[in-house]
Amino acid sequence: MDLSARLSDYFSKSYIKAQSKRGSAISLAIAKYGYDEFTLQVLVLGSSPIRENISVNSDHILLEQYYLDRYLLIYNVRRVALGPAPTYKTNEPKIMAENNPQFGKLGSEGAAWANRHSEEQRAIWSLTRSTPIFIYDNNDLTFKLFIYGYERLANYLDVHINTAKRAAKSGKVYTNPKGESFIISLVELTEQELKNIKINNKPKSTIAKAVHVYNKDKTILLKTFNTVSSFITLSKQSGSSVKLLCESDALWLGEYFLSYELLPSADNSLNSVGIFNPKLNTRKLSIPVYSYSADGKTFIKYYSSLRNCVKELEGNRNFNTKTLELCIKHKELYHGFIVSDVPLFDHLIWSPHNLAVAKYKQK
Repeated sequence: MDLSARLSDYFSKSYIKAQSKRGSAISLAIAKYGYDEFTLQVLVLGSSPIRENISVNSDHILLEQYYLDRYLLIYNVRRVALGPAPTYKTNEPKIMAENNPQFGKLGSEGAAWANRHSEEQRAIWSLTRSTPIFIYDNNDLTFKLFIYGYERLANYLDVHINTAKRAAKSGKVYTNPKGESFIISLVELTEQELKNIKINNKPKSTIAKAVHVYNKDKTILLKTFNTVSSFITLSKQSGSSVKLLCESDALWLGEYFLSYELLPSADNSLNSVGIFNPKLNTRKLSIPVYSYSADGKTFIKYYSSLRNCVKELEGNRNFNTKTLELCIKHKELYHGFIVSDVPLFDHLIWSPHNLAVAKYKQK
């Protein structure tokens, strides 16, 4: 079968360029030899097309459609064999500004909102624009799974999408909350590379590290945190940021030096030191969400953040919150509810604290 027409449609030049940088063998070969040099042999285990109706030498689109109709597809999400993407020349003026049918439309009428493209088209975009990720079993070093995109990886590992990104980009051994151990990589790995990653994998130390806070001159110990976690709780810094501060001369908040070890040349007695009260940088508070019935008369539930609301109503912790924000801004229904970042009327939010107060008053 001549694959040049199909490859030029599925493997665009920009896609080949991106995949070649990631080490894709098929993309590197297409870039080097061109579409015309590729052929395909299909081993059919089931029924074959009737030779009188379909020619295997010329009717490539009909032959492809035959297999699309009869076999379960994994990588090819298209259900219709269309051939290469057609191009047309027209003398009609380009649709711009006021001539565009979407011009001036806001809220749910705008094209940015959902349901403007078919599920098939969105599935194609999702695959072609996603990052290919290779997953190997760390126990026997065998190939386990191929996933497109960090969001699908996060759902598979049952972790936050940022955690999935770090695991994929590290190229090291990763153990998920269920205790399953994987080697995750953005490129295909050889058996020797897998062995080297497993050998060089260093388990995390179980010894708790202390964080010592000194003045910028490194002469007086101001505070000792028995664990890194206790310092993170106060400072709101990430673990990687704390590690960088403790292993360099950089100052925390511009006036405190951090160290894992006590400095012998400094005053470590804490005798002349008062209460440690650093001026922390203020962080943006989470946006609360109040949900109401569609008629706006009944209060349904309070969510402490956009993420918590999306997690419950969408069933996916990594779902984008932009649609929810648009619904709040344009006063549109979200999953059949009115959503707002401020209360629409006076009502009691039954948080654990309010429940405790109510029970106390009843006594």
